[in-house]
Amino acid sequence: MFSTAQQQPNVIQSLLTKLIARFATAELKPLPYKEFSLEETISAFQYMQKAKHIGKIVVTHDNPVEINDRSTLQIDEDKTYLIAGGLGDLGLLVANWLVEKGAKHLLLIGRNQPSEYAQQQISQLEQKQVNVTIAQADIANYDSLQQIIGRKPCAPTTSAPLPPLGGIIHSAGTLDDGMLINMDSERMATVMNPKVLGAWNLHQLTKDMPLDFFILFSSAASLLGSPGQTNHVVANTFLDTLAHYRQAQGLPGLSLNWGAWSDIGEAARRKADRQMNLKGIGSIAPQEGLAILEKLFNQSSPQVGIVPIDWSRFIAAGYNLPLVEDFKQIKQTSEISTSSSNFLTELQAINPEHQLKFLITFLQKEVGKVLGLSANQLPSVSQGFFDIGMDSLMAIELKNKLENNLQATISSTVIFEHSNIEQLANYIFDEVLHLEAPKAESAETVETELSPEELEDAIAQELADLESLL
Repeated sequence: MFSTAQQQPNVIQSLLTKLIARFATAELKPLPYKEFSLEETISAFQYMQKAKHIGKIVVTHDNPVEINDRSTLQIDEDKTYLIAGGLGDLGLLVANWLVEKGAKHLLLIGRNQPSEYAQQQISQLEQKQVNVTIAQADIANYDSLQQIIGRKPCAPTTSAPLPPLGGIIHSAGTLDDGMLINMDSERMATVMNPKVLGAWNLHQLTKDMPLDFFILFSSAASLLGSPGQTNHVVANTFLDTLAHYRQAQGLPGLSLNWGAWSDIGEAARRKADRQMNLKGIGSIAPQEGLAILEKLFNQSSPQVGIVPIDWSRFIAAGYNLPLVEDFKQIKQTSEISTSSSNFLTELQAINPEHQLKFLITFLQKEVGKVLGLSANQLPSVSQGFFDIGMDSLMAIELKNKLENNLQATISSTVIFEHSNIEQLANYIFDEVLHLEAPKAESAETVETELSPEELEDAIAQELADLESLL
């Protein structure tokens, strides 16, 4: 339907016009519905769970965020637009977009020298008569940033003064994933400094300037959570809070909780968009993201989440969000009922001597799902998890899946301590499920159970069998 709407808008418009006319004459009537306020969301889900309603259940918001078709974007060619993280893929994408909207002066800040790709992009911008100033600096360093913005007389990045700042887009950031138990202050700072200190320095140095916009590129991780990315979640939560704080101070501020962008950026390089898709979270195409960014400029809410998400798949993947906890319970009583009870029931029904093999096959399938393998492509049971492409985030996802299916709590270090499917299966079999495989009878056991006469007869029979073969 969405594709048809894009390719044949006139057809869709004609159909909608006909429908409106039929509603106007009361030939068609809208479905009945029952309204709940946003504060009554839990009650709404409980009401839906009773399955006695007719029509639709609607949750209303007194002050909804409106994304109008008409852009509120205003770019002044006599102002400078600062992009922190401006030499990265996403920063360069936004830089090109600002130029398309009329920007003539850009200040791109990055910690590293421009890559070959960045140099090509900047050269193309300069060919369009755009003044591009490149500043190599760490925005977490207040003094360096102060010089770049021009609060001190010397401005090492340019010989001529820049026009006044018109707006700031903070897209800088980096990742260093790992479980919280393995995090030290250095790993936390690696991720938090560019986001937290960088954003705060930008705020402090420009709070007295008449900016048109101050936009922070946050992450959906601060809304939905992200196991194994504590530092990333905390850093982006700060950005969200800063946007609220700035608006409370009468300053422009907007934090955008982006989902993963496709084709560009750190998530695409790590193939995180593919992993997120397995959990029901889609990716954002670059041009689609820019179109959304334009529509959100200067709108009133300090924080907006942009996440293509299939809630049913997201919840079925085992994520625990207070926001949808009641919805999760409802869905689990219907067709999305978790497979935990099914797995344990099937396991208990199997002959004890085949239970371990059944568990190993189950683990192969679950590991395959986490790795994004096809259903008929099972990973090796003896090859190390991290040798077959698993990372720390996938390990945590696997742990969550196992807890959900086994209905048991599993230590966060289990995947690392039992580093392949065979080892993990034996651990779960013995320590989690407390099962015991039947032991084969040894030759010594057989001998002790036979009487001397029976043993003599058995030996004689074996000898007779050998003679017949010769």
